Amino acid sequence: LKAVYRDGTRMSLHEVCGMIVAAMFAGQHTSTITTSWSMLHLMHPKNKKWLDKLHKEIDEFPAQLNYDNVMDEMPFAERCVRESIRRDPPLLMVMRMVKAEVKVGSYVVPKGDIIACSPLLSHHDEEAFPNPRLWDPEREEKVDGAFIGFGAGVHKCIGQKFALLQVKTILATAFREYDFQLLRDEVPDPDYHTMVVGPTLNQCL
Repeated sequence: LKAVYRDGTRMSLHEVCGMIVAAMFAGQHTSTITTSWSMLHLMHPKNKKWLDKLHKEIDEFPAQLNYDNVMDEMPFAERCVRESIRRDPPLLMVMRMVKAEVKVGSYVVPKGDIIACSPLLSHHDEEAFPNPRLWDPEREEKVDGAFIGFGAGVHKCIGQKFALLQVKTILATAFREYDFQLLRDEVPDPDYHTMVVGPTLNQCL
């Protein structure tokens, strides 16, 4: 609300409302879907060792979670969330406008063009992430910058910390209070027919 542009002008009420709506829309579906993927993978019997490790981490916390202990003292929960985003990123494309003409190999990308990169393709590059369909929260990134689940650079997702806070809090609360079971043999397939990629609904039952 107090932000000003370089020329000294402030955002209008219309712009402020637009920012709030954009933040709510951008964070609602992506965070809920990432929570779903994380829980589905943790519930799968073949991932019991990861669920046990998560339980060991969250069982040490007091009943009342706060920002500091969720963000600073739950490193494994964060690995689970990031691995879910890596394996099944909610957004298929991240778009940027070219600020200055740039040459990439034999191609020239003009200033003002819109370019896009795909988190799905980057996250499934076997050079960066061997055996990419395997959900492994302890995997290491083999190529710097290959993980772009929150974008990259100066325009990285401004809601990244809030998203991690939200999903980690849900995981800690849910798995501490309830014993979940996956009522199918495998984690559902991704549904690529929707704007935000989530589990195929008819496979979740």
